[in-house]
Amino acid sequence: MTTRLAFALPLFLALVSGCGSGEDAIEGARNQPNHFAGVKNPVDDFSSGSTGDSSNTSGLASNEVRITLELPTALAPDGEATRRNLRIVQPERIAIYRTDPSLQNLGGVDGVSTRTDAEGYTIITFEGGQPLAPDIVIEASYGNTRLRALASDSDRDIKINPFSEYLVRDILGSYTPGEWQAILDCADDERCLNRYA
Repeated sequence: MTTRLAFALPLFLALVSGCGSGEDAIEGARNQPNHFAGVKNPVDDFSSGSTGDSSNTSGLASNEVRITLELPTALAPDGEATRRNLRIVQPERIAIYRTDPSLQNLGGVDGVSTRTDAEGYTIITFEGGQPLAPDIVIEASYGNTRLRALASDSDRDIKINPFSEYLVRDILGSYTPGEWQAILDCADDERCLNRYA
């Protein structure tokens, strides 16, 4: 037993001394510069201390959303660069429609209007309030590219980009008819919707 202890103690001490101080690591991280972009992006609200997303809802009524279309550089080389290696452009066309897990366009939505704000961004007004259920899709087109996002996004500066398209195509499209109906049935109960989020 003492032979094992005599062998283990130096090994333990060597390992501990090689690790260094946790305080040193924290101090080193604290002194490193922030590598986030120095400009506010995608619109005017990105801060260097943020996690990288934004929520530019200034000037919006509670039933309005702003559309920010972000495309890969190859598709929009002249767009404003963002921190996601995407480019911001203004959509050439916007469509708002009802859908289901088959992702078919089931027709327009009543009580919806669009306008362009002073910076050229598309603002969508939902007369009855922003949708809660995922059956309303916003589709933005730029050239030959078409991307979609859910109108029920809790961030009212809705980013339409390859990730939002993935969510619509692969996540929304994966619901069974029973799951889909359950979501629509509880759209007015936020606690119920959280189970499906």
